[in-house]
Amino acid sequence: MVENVFYYWILWGAWIIAAFFLKKSIRRTMISAVILICIASGETFIEVSSFSLRVSFILALCIGYYLASGCKRKVYHFFSVMTLTSAYAGIHLFEIFDPVWFIVDRFFVIISVISILAFYLGKSMSERIGLLVLSMSQGELLF
Repeated sequence: MVENVFYYWILWGAWIIAAFFLKKSIRRTMISAVILICIASGETFIEVSSFSLRVSFILALCIGYYLASGCKRKVYHFFSVMTLTSAYAGIHLFEIFDPVWFIVDRFFVIISVISILAFYLGKSMSERIGLLVLSMSQGELLF
């Protein structure tokens, strides 16, 4: 339940930023539309054999791959995504095997570690966002 509140709160804040603070353009319209589609499909699932996937998760994965395809440094981007994916899965595994070390919720630990790493590994803002989205989506698949 708490994760859903964070999910909707972060997406709603992103939509407010996109709708009111970005310049009027096709890019702003596309960003706002994608965010609203993610909000609307937050509780919609697709059954694939024995797995249940959220539509918004598949959309985030596609957005991450789209942002990665526009990157000029493909090999560097690939290794950056793999590093962040390993960090995401590693934090989850560390929490399972040694939960005593987590004073704060794992949500905040993951967001802060992955964001700091993406800030240092990415050059532009779109590359950083692509790193965040793609690595967290792939880390969730890996975990």
